[in-house]
Amino acid sequence: MNSTESSLSNGTNASSTNAEAIALTAGAATWAVFDAHVQICLITLAAGLVLGQLLQNLRKLWYTKTLEAYMGKFYNNLRCSKVWNLLFVVCLTMMCFLHVMRFEGQAYAQPLEMLELFGALMYTLEMLVYWIFTTAKGSTSQLDFFASYMALGCIITVSTMYRWFAASDSRFSFGFFASVRLAGMWFSWLTRKGNSRLRPTDHYVRFAMQFVGGVFAASSMVKEVETLKGQRPNYLNAAQPPEESPSAQRQWSVGASLYYMCVNTSKTGFGDLLPRSSAGQVVAIIATLYCVYLVGGVLLKLMRGMEQAAGGCNASDYSPRFSQKHIVVTGSPSFQVLRDFLEEIYHKENIEATENLNVVILYLAGQRKVIEQLDIFLSNPSESRKATRIWAVEGSALKASDLTRVRYKSCVAAYLLPNMFGDDLEKEDIGNVIRALTMKKQCAYIRILALLMKAENKESLISVGLAEADVVCMDELTSGFLGKAAEVPGFLCLASILCRTSREQDVTDLAAAPRWGEDYSLGLVDSLMEMDLSSAYHNIPFAEVCIDVMRQSDSQAFLIGLSEEPMYPSDKTNYLLFPSRYHRPDFLQDRIIKGIFIAKD
Repeated sequence: MNSTESSLSNGTNASSTNAEAIALTAGAATWAVFDAHVQICLITLAAGLVLGQLLQNLRKLWYTKTLEAYMGKFYNNLRCSKVWNLLFVVCLTMMCFLHVMRFEGQAYAQPLEMLELFGALMYTLEMLVYWIFTTAKGSTSQLDFFASYMALGCIITVSTMYRWFAASDSRFSFGFFASVRLAGMWFSWLTRKGNSRLRPTDHYVRFAMQFVGGVFAASSMVKEVETLKGQRPNYLNAAQPPEESPSAQRQWSVGASLYYMCVNTSKTGFGDLLPRSSAGQVVAIIATLYCVYLVGGVLLKLMRGMEQAAGGCNASDYSPRFSQKHIVVTGSPSFQVLRDFLEEIYHKENIEATENLNVVILYLAGQRKVIEQLDIFLSNPSESRKATRIWAVEGSALKASDLTRVRYKSCVAAYLLPNMFGDDLEKEDIGNVIRALTMKKQCAYIRILALLMKAENKESLISVGLAEADVVCMDELTSGFLGKAAEVPGFLCLASILCRTSREQDVTDLAAAPRWGEDYSLGLVDSLMEMDLSSAYHNIPFAEVCIDVMRQSDSQAFLIGLSEEPMYPSDKTNYLLFPSRYHRPDFLQDRIIKGIFIAKD
C-alpha cells in the first residue's frame, strides 16, 4: 500500500515537474537563441560595413551626384513627414511595449506583432536610404557612420525580423533598444515642430527622454541575460557553471531591473538585487558605465542649456563668464549680413581661436524682425555651438547706458556693420560714423572695425580715431577688383574660384542649381597651391601641360601658372600667371620651375 502510494506520488510529482518544465520552456529565452541573435546582428553589421566600404571606393563607377541629390531629398522628405514620424514613433513604442508584455508573460493581440514587424521594415527603409545617400556623398568614413547610426538600427531591425521570420517561439529579441531610438526621434520632432527657437523646457524633456530610454535599454539587457535558460557560459570559471535559479524570472521583473540600474547609477548599492551569473555581472558593469555616462552627459547638457537660456536673443544685458572674451557688434545690419558675419567668426577653421569668444549684438528697436530671423537660424541643431555664444541686447550705441549693458569697455573689439541691402547707403555710412564717434568718446582704447559702403566717408571714420587698416569700403574693394582684372587677365576668375563659403552646401541646392552654379559650388572647396613640376614637361607648350595635368588628376587639379625660383639669393622669383598657350617651360636654366595649381586641399 505504501509502495503503491509512493509510486503514485512520484508519478504525480514527475508529471507536475514536466508540466512546469514545459511551461518554462515554452516562449522562454535561451542562451542558444541569444547567441543566434548576436551572431546574425554581427554578420549583418560586418557585411554592411564591407559592402559600404566597397561601394565608397568605387564611387567613380556610378552617378554619385545624381544619386546623392535624389537620395538626400528622399531622406529629408522622410524625416520631415509628420505621418511617417508619427507612425514610426508608434511602431517603436510598440516594440518596447511588446518586450515588456512578453517578459511578464502577459497575453496580447496578434496584430500588435504585425505592427512591430512593420516598424522594423520602416526602420530598414530609412537606414537603406540614408546609407546610400551617405555612401554617395562620401563625406564620412563608413566606420564612423556605422558606429554612430547604423549599429543601433541593425541591432533592432535584424533581431526583430529574425525572430519573426525564424518562426521561433522564444520571446527574446533586441527590440528593447528601440527606446534609445525613440529619444532621438523626440529631439528630431522638437527641432521641426515650428519656426521658433527651442525653449529650455524642450531641452529638459529631451535630456529626460535620453536618460529614460538609455536606462530602459540597459536594464532590459541585464534582465534578459540574467534570466536566460539553458547552459550558461561561465566566463570566470568554466569548470563550475552556476546553478540556475528557478526564481530568476520572478526576481528580475521589468520594474526590478529598472530599480537595479537606478540604484547602481546613483552609487547607492543596497545589495538587495544583484546578478548571479558571470555573464550577467559583465553586462551589468557595462550597463552601469553606460548609465553613468548618460547622467554625466545629461548634466553637462543641462548646464549648457541653462547658460544658453540665461543669454541668447532675448537678454536684457550681457553677463560675461570667467575667462571668456567677447566682441560687440552694432550698426544696422540685415539678417544676411549678421548671418555671414557669424558664420565667418565661428567657422570650423577658427574653432580654437573662438573657443572662449562670445558675440554680443547691440541692435535697434526697429531690428526686432532681424533678431527673430537670427533666433530661428540659431535653433537649427547644426548651429548649437553658435547659439550658446551669441547674445542679443536691444539698445543703441549712442547711449552710454546701453554700451554699459553690453560691457563695451571690457570687450576685445567692436564691429560696425551696415545694411548692405538698404535703399540709402549714404545714410548707413553716416549712422556708423556717428556711432564710432560716440563709442570712441565712451572708451578710446577699444579697437573698432567698420564696414562702409562709400569710400568718401572713410576719412570721417579715420578722423574719429579708427585706424585706416580697420576700415573697409565696399565700393573701393569693388573698384580695386575691376582695376586688377584690367591689369591681369583672368584675375576675376581666379578670385571667384578661391572664394570660400562659410556655410555648408546643401545637396538640394546643387540639384536645383544650373550647371554653372554646380561647378561654382564645387569649386568653393579648392585652394591655390604651389608644387614642383615634373622635368618631363621641358619645352612642352603650356596648353598641353595644362591638359595633361588635368587628365592625370582626373580633373581634380588645374595648372594656372608657373613660378621660376632662382638658385641664387640675389635673383628674384618670376611668377607667370596665365602665360601664353605657346609658352614652353625651360628646365635647363638656372631656375627651379614650379607649377601653380588650383586643387582641393
